[in-house]
Amino acid sequence: MIGKEFGLWTVVEDATRTKWLCRCECGVSRLVRGSDLRSGKSKMCRQCSSEATQGSHGMRNTPEYTTWVHMVQRCHNPHSKDYPHYGGRGIIVCDMWRESFSAFYMTVGGKPTKDHTIERIDTNGNYEPGNVTWATRQEQVLNQRSNVNLTIDGETKAVSLWAKDPRCMVSQFTLYKRCARGWDAERAVYTPSKAKGRQKKPPGDL
Repeated sequence: MIGKEFGLWTVVEDATRTKWLCRCECGVSRLVRGSDLRSGKSKMCRQCSSEATQGSHGMRNTPEYTTWVHMVQRCHNPHSKDYPHYGGRGIIVCDMWRESFSAFYMTVGGKPTKDHTIERIDTNGNYEPGNVTWATRQEQVLNQRSNVNLTIDGETKAVSLWAKDPRCMVSQFTLYKRCARGWDAERAVYTPSKAKGRQKKPPGDL
């Protein structure tokens, strides 16, 4: 039975003589009777069953839903090949998103293009509101540079933290683009952006 799939369930291990530990496609684990698996009585966890029955999102075959499933798997399924790089490092999906695809979708919206994938702004942070965005592969590569430390007047912080500093004159994306181009730290952080609508207000401005 171990490794076999029944609906959205995947059998993980033999828990008792009659029940098996199963993991749903969304990442939820639960003990399920073997007879219920074989008869088709149980095909998924309660949350997925509720969404499927109520048609609460109707997006099971969409790229966004696939992204959500993979996100949960790599953070909460020890059997996922990507788990060591995510869940194994302590990175999790917030409870609200882990329990509901609808909540995830309402927060992040649809993929702008087929080339966009989900990206954490702080690469050491969790999948949660405020730390997730859709990004292209090029933008994700640039974002990896946000972990590079910059030192200004004896103060050393990661690029991602400098971008949140009220003294920084540009967005995080602009800041790590400047770093990629070889700008020195002080110039990269304190020089206002010339891009229309992208310039931050100096500290103290209303």
